[in-house]
Amino acid sequence: MVLLRAAFWIAVVIVLVPRVLDPMISKDHSREADMLAGFQASMLTSLARVKADLKAQKSRSITGTNTSSSRATEDRKKRESDSGR
Repeated sequence: MVLLRAAFWIAVVIVLVPRVLDPMISKDHSREADMLAGFQASMLTSLARVKADLKAQKSRSITGTNTSSSRATEDRKKRESDSGR
C-alpha cells in the first residue's frame, strides 16, 4: 500500500512539474516579459502620483483647507460651463 501511495505522489509531481520550454517559445516569453516590465513601470508611476496626491490632500487638511468643498465647487462650475455651451 505504501508503494502505491509513493507511486501515486511521484506521478502527480511528474505531471505538475513544468516542462523545459522550446527555444522558439522562449522568444514569445521575452516579449511578454518586456510588456510586463512596461506595465509595471506605468503602474509604479501611477502609484507614485496617487501617493503624492494623498500626501498633498493630507497636508491641506492639516493646514485647514477644505478640499472637498472646493473640489465640489470646481465640479459645479465645470458642469455649469459645460451645460452653457
